[in-house]
Amino acid sequence: MPTQYTNKAAEALQGAQKLAADNGHPELVPAHLAVALLHAPEGVPAAVLQKLEVDPRVLSGELVLALDKL
Repeated sequence: MPTQYTNKAAEALQGAQKLAADNGHPELVPAHLAVALLHAPEGVPAAVLQKLEVDPRVLSGELVLALDKL
């Protein structure tokens, strides 16, 4: 049975795959998905982080730096 995703989940996965491909990463890792989720406009993860007084842009930047080391 094929896996079915919501539109938002599919968009997040596509964004993560694009990020991995654009950076020449042969493997999709959780950090790719986290960055894609944080960049999603009106996304829940960024809103939750803001409620916790965490700047999603800072976290995203740290994740990108980690991805650059792959």
